[in-house]
Amino acid sequence: MKNLRDGIFTDPAASASSTYYQRLRDLAQSGMKFNLISSMQTTRGQATDFNKLADVVAWSGGNNAVRTLEGVNEPDAQKVSDWAARTRTVQEQLASTVRSTPTLNGIGIIGPSLTKAESTRALGDLSGLTDYGNIHNYPSDRNPETKGWGSNGYGSLLWNLNYIARPVTAQRPVISTETGYYNSPTSDSGVSRTAAATYIPRLLLGSYDAGIRRAFLYELADQKANPNDKEANFGLLDSTGEPKESFKALQGLIHLLSDPQGANFQPGRLDYSLATQARDIQTSLLQKSDGTFFVAVWRAAPVWDVNADRELQVPAAPLHVTLPEGSTARAVHELGQDGLMRTRSLSGPQADIEVGPTVQLVEIGTSAPQPTTPTPGTSSS
Repeated sequence: MKNLRDGIFTDPAASASSTYYQRLRDLAQSGMKFNLISSMQTTRGQATDFNKLADVVAWSGGNNAVRTLEGVNEPDAQKVSDWAARTRTVQEQLASTVRSTPTLNGIGIIGPSLTKAESTRALGDLSGLTDYGNIHNYPSDRNPETKGWGSNGYGSLLWNLNYIARPVTAQRPVISTETGYYNSPTSDSGVSRTAAATYIPRLLLGSYDAGIRRAFLYELADQKANPNDKEANFGLLDSTGEPKESFKALQGLIHLLSDPQGANFQPGRLDYSLATQARDIQTSLLQKSDGTFFVAVWRAAPVWDVNADRELQVPAAPLHVTLPEGSTARAVHELGQDGLMRTRSLSGPQADIEVGPTVQLVEIGTSAPQPTTPTPGTSSS
């Protein structure tokens, strides 16, 4: 984990010695990067004091640690009658402060997040006050590839881009500052832990392919041990800090695709082909700076019954992969519903695999026959 989203606190007691900012600096020392959220005045909290913004960034580890600063979080859900005017004022102050303060140079400005399409008309165009648009794309208890479940595809990723981000920030690149699933199957729109472990890697890969610049999963840990409380069960860790299956799946995916030298690398193309009878195959092409390609592949099918609140079984479908001349399939890395990654060696310019609803990654190279080492605790065959 390298990116953390949290709040800006500028109350009179806030200082470099505040426990909150001490912890941010400790995290920054370990390489963590931050997106910090602005606030408007409400009955529950104070507006951000932008006179202290440069101090806040310094207290948090400096502009090498703070990557982005964000407008108001879901202001149209805060039951404030003049929320639009307050939100615009905060965004104006945020943009003006960042752009006029040398020590904040290079920090990106994210727009506010909205929860309703009609709110965009009240707020208006903020593209001149932002570097990035903002969405909170929660697929509810649907699969990440859902086409939506309401008017104009409401709930889908495309709906969030077209009806939430674009009207406010035009063609600015978009950051998803909240997305994810909660594990409370007895509550409306929750899914099981194993369903979330299947969906979350697909959610992130689909976001990447849709051009989302960064996606923040909500949230790191469950807030408390109450299976009937929706808000308490979004975590990748449970309330005791134990990893859920979705945490393990992300850990394996990050380990496999980690590329410390790849910050300025421009991925290339790979002219591969797939043959299958399945009509719901989805893929994502990735490449490391050493030239290794990964073709992520999965069946874009639901594994959770939204009406009966139970898991669905999705059969695997045969898939034949053909690679261009000079390329070799080295291995296939498969994420299980338990979150563990299992690796099977391959060899040659073609590969036959069985693809189900969990993500598999076919590793492809032109040399070095050894597959990428799986994360500790996974298995190879």
